[in-house]
Amino acid sequence: METNTPSLGLLVRTYGEEKAEAYIKLWLINLSESMNLKRPLKESQIDEAAFLIISEFKNITIADINLIFKRAKMGHYGPMYEALSIDKIITWFRDYFEERMAIAAAKYRMEADKRKYQEEKGIGSNPNGMQKLKDISMKKKYNK
Repeated sequence: METNTPSLGLLVRTYGEEKAEAYIKLWLINLSESMNLKRPLKESQIDEAAFLIISEFKNITIADINLIFKRAKMGHYGPMYEALSIDKIITWFRDYFEERMAIAAAKYRMEADKRKYQEEKGIGSNPNGMQKLKDISMKKKYNK
């Protein structure tokens, strides 16, 4: 989540939709060819899947895309049953995006709890906060 790779939205704004779609298409072609499927994606399906991914998942980064396709190849999203379809691919992206949002929400809650704790203890934003933290830890150390 904390990579410095650009999002799909930024790729579209910087390089245009056609080049952003080409990046997704390369992944789809690679996936389709490497999975040894009886019914691989057709060219029209690759075009449509790339368009849908670009239009629906603008916040997903290049690192996220790499991870989604790597997971798909490793069977993380379940078996392919010798076929690949647009709905399967979109489901992977949707599932990943929901997972990513849940992780971000948990991280935000943890940071908010930490700030609240620091405010309650007088640690952090005030200049004496670090000294208070040291005092607390020293008291615990020697009062055992």
